[in-house]
Amino acid sequence: MRSRLSLILFFFVPVIAITAQDKADSLEKLLPGTSDTARLHLLLRIGRAYNNVNPTTASSYYSQALELALTLSDSDGVKSSQRGLGLSTFLRGDYLQAIEHEKKALSVTGSKPDPISEADTYTIIGMSDFKLGKVDQSIEMYKKALKIYREQNDVQRSSMILNNMGSLYYQQTRYKEALDLFLQSKPLKEKVGDKKGLASINMNIATIYTSFDSMEVSLKYYQYALDYYLQKNDSLGMAGCYSGMGTDYLKLKDYKTAFGLKQKALEIARAIGDKSMVSHVLNDFGDIYSLQNDFPKAEQFLMEALGMAKETKDIFQLVQTYSSLVKHYKRKNDLASALKYTQLLSASEDSLFNEKNSHVLSEIKSRYDAEQKQSAIDILKKDRELDEVRVKKNDTWRAVLFPGLALFILVVIVLLGRNELKKRTSRALQVRNDLLSQQDKEITESIEYALSIQRSMLPSHEYISGYLKEFFVLNRPKDIVSGDFYFFEAIGDRVVFSAVDCTGHGVPGALLSFLGMDILREAVRKKNMNDPAGILGFLDHQVNQRLRQSTDSESVSDGMDLALCSIDLKTRVLKYAGSFNPAWIISNGKLEEIKPDKHAIGSNPDDKADTFTSHERQLKPGDCIYIFSDGYADQFGGRAGKKFKYKPLQQLLLDIHHRPMHEQQRVLDDAYQNWKGDLFQVDDVLVIGVRIS
Repeated sequence: MRSRLSLILFFFVPVIAITAQDKADSLEKLLPGTSDTARLHLLLRIGRAYNNVNPTTASSYYSQALELALTLSDSDGVKSSQRGLGLSTFLRGDYLQAIEHEKKALSVTGSKPDPISEADTYTIIGMSDFKLGKVDQSIEMYKKALKIYREQNDVQRSSMILNNMGSLYYQQTRYKEALDLFLQSKPLKEKVGDKKGLASINMNIATIYTSFDSMEVSLKYYQYALDYYLQKNDSLGMAGCYSGMGTDYLKLKDYKTAFGLKQKALEIARAIGDKSMVSHVLNDFGDIYSLQNDFPKAEQFLMEALGMAKETKDIFQLVQTYSSLVKHYKRKNDLASALKYTQLLSASEDSLFNEKNSHVLSEIKSRYDAEQKQSAIDILKKDRELDEVRVKKNDTWRAVLFPGLALFILVVIVLLGRNELKKRTSRALQVRNDLLSQQDKEITESIEYALSIQRSMLPSHEYISGYLKEFFVLNRPKDIVSGDFYFFEAIGDRVVFSAVDCTGHGVPGALLSFLGMDILREAVRKKNMNDPAGILGFLDHQVNQRLRQSTDSESVSDGMDLALCSIDLKTRVLKYAGSFNPAWIISNGKLEEIKPDKHAIGSNPDDKADTFTSHERQLKPGDCIYIFSDGYADQFGGRAGKKFKYKPLQQLLLDIHHRPMHEQQRVLDDAYQNWKGDLFQVDDVLVIGVRIS
């Protein structure tokens, strides 16, 4: 049973400023006896007050406002009324009508430009297109809206677009990418103090964790959202939370609580006229009764859900209901009906997220951060070139600049005298020094921004903790950006994680890290690979192909060393494969090293991928797994200035493995710092520890 993720919770309603006293009932009392102009503004305010409480009533007031605005020839009033009708009809689930009203609003010329309201209109059209399954058109609207929001420096609405993009990923079952976008949006909401926006983000993060089968985490986020919606009497938000929490309790097999929550959601959805929500909850009840083999009730609810999904033309709900009907008729052993709805399901899915839509979806995500990321990558490339230039800089200065300056000084001494020479030379050197200082500052700031991009591509602590109760990641780059990176992905009951050491460090290593992250994501997400040896083989082949590391004389010779693990969280079976980097397991106070293969990732002159070996171990609760790059063991320090080495690292882990994982990270970091002392850091440092629950 799939949770519902609602776009409307993300939408920032245009020009709303409702205080505790500015309620619909108090506003309605002001209507009698007011002038037409004042009445128009009151009708609009009342409509806004009803938006999330009762969108059907809101539409009624917006319609009255529109009629009055037309009578008064008030273009601003007509524009605002059409926008209000667009939003309220969207909230009622009438998406075609919403688009029609919003397009009419765009066609009206107001008394003065209002770019934010224009962008809000594009957003509502985009959300409506999305609900109708017109993903490419939806994305085009989001692109227009996002461009305006960014031009106007509107952080709040830019955050809203991130949320809506996350919804697109969610519907494609690309849950990790959806969660990343929601988590990116959350600090933006906190920054501007948007409590309603935070509630909607918490609700949608909860929905993602439901998809990960992390119901305890999901319920926590739903409760955060529900507390706000109850406080504000936001019916739409309450219905969404009750429905989502009901799904969580169903998965936890607490049927009594689940039924009660779903019933609350259905009652609210019917009361406010949200047909999309009604259809979704009816579908859930149909699933529940079908699972309990109460087939007549199941068909009653599913058919009602199907009729409403067709009425609203909500393509996503239509796909969900067809899928439920297929499963229902299979349970009932009615194969003819199952085949019928399988064909309808296939046709609906084909029209929804085809290859073109998937491509365009990736494009809008790029619209938000491609400029920053590409800029960062360009800077990284330029910095790599700058590193080469700096190697030659001192020689160049000595060979060219200094003799030239000496000649210049000599001429000036002869022609103008020593005092004038000093003044001119001082001014010239000051200008040059200021220029170099400014250039160095800009380069450093750019690389520091690149660091934020690199960090955003790494899995968040919050995401990992949804699957692993005890773990740590000690990550210390040598330079601003790092050539080491960690990878984590979940596939069903199995998690895949890796510690990767790219050739070099700093800018060159960081460039390779972007490549490595992309290939590993492709292997696990798109190709659904979970065998470590197969993943390493794929990584080896792809790095070789993309860097053209074959017999081509112009090819580069870069690659990666890594340890990659896959753990079945139910059976606790570990699979490991490595390229030069081992995995250590500590069990019952003893350390076992699993040896890696001695094949370098990406260095294949014959253009053929190497074959790697998967090793399997049965783990038990309390066992600890450690994987790492070579930066920790290779650090020079101590009294003699020697390398730390692997044996002392093994002993250190044996001494501390019984401690909580966050304490282990602190002890490892302190030991490293004490060993290094005042010496420079020789390489990137990465150590990952995981304790089996």
